[in-house]
Amino acid sequence: MFEQKPEADLALGGFSAAVNKAIGIQGVWVLKVVGAVLATALAAQVSIGGPVPITLQTLAVLLTGFALGWRLAPAAMLLYVILGTVGLPVFAVGRLGLTGGYLIGFVFAALLVGYFGRGGRGSLLRTVLVAVAGTVTIFAFGLMWLAYWLEGDFSAVLLFGFVPHWPGALLKIAMTVTAVHGWRFTVAGLGKRGE
Repeated sequence: MFEQKPEADLALGGFSAAVNKAIGIQGVWVLKVVGAVLATALAAQVSIGGPVPITLQTLAVLLTGFALGWRLAPAAMLLYVILGTVGLPVFAVGRLGLTGGYLIGFVFAALLVGYFGRGGRGSLLRTVLVAVAGTVTIFAFGLMWLAYWLEGDFSAVLLFGFVPHWPGALLKIAMTVTAVHGWRFTVAGLGKRGE
């Protein structure tokens, strides 16, 4: 089996080791994936209307990528998309519809951020670039899907799918970078002091 030792787990030291011992590493993986799905579903409920609503899902996806890595993060986002597709109320608006491309982009963004993000252990510049790349990935899938649904009306695609979203996207990138590096220099630093 795959063995992941994210810095966050190392930082929590004894607690993380106790949980691993009590329920096993596979149980911990399941808890992490389910936690990421729940966080993303909650982030979808913070929604400002429109055909393509503004939500906090992108923030959840980016944080999931940094926290869970390239194996578990896309698995969590794939499970999230599947649950919404079968009808569970986890999306901001019903089923896939106009927003389906963004939702599919979550899986690929989580993979990209999980792979290149190094659990937030990279430099500040690397963290920013990875968060930007994850956001661009979500937009790329979302805008392509939207262009299909709007029959190639690119002005409508930009009007509904990009223009109202880019300021929030920049804010969510900043929040992600702050959270990742804040974790790295506070909680993760606590674990190193005891070594």
